[in-house]
Amino acid sequence: MRERVKRRSSAETQTYWREQVTAYEASGLTQKAFCQQRRIAERSFRKWIQQIRREQRAGREERPAFIPVTLKSDAQETREPVALKVVLPGDITIVVSEGSQVPLLRHVVKALR
Repeated sequence: MRERVKRRSSAETQTYWREQVTAYEASGLTQKAFCQQRRIAERSFRKWIQQIRREQRAGREERPAFIPVTLKSDAQETREPVALKVVLPGDITIVVSEGSQVPLLRHVVKALR
């Protein structure tokens, strides 16, 4: 009796190919050598690499070059002087006052990305 092979979902397939493309780009190999090493059909690999790169280009084009900013004068609402207050979607507020620790701020911004 033949064992059935479980097919990947669409999301799993996309994740698999994105991982392959990332590994290829880091490998320094030619597409042909990479595909031979991984036992991947070159034609499928070329199709997926083109699709992923096309999506990446489209994603860059969709992002606005400028993000609208609304400036408010609400320094009276706080008890200490505020050098910078950033309000993000989802009720996230970052308040950077004078004397703030820059490494901590870097860590917070990196975590929010």
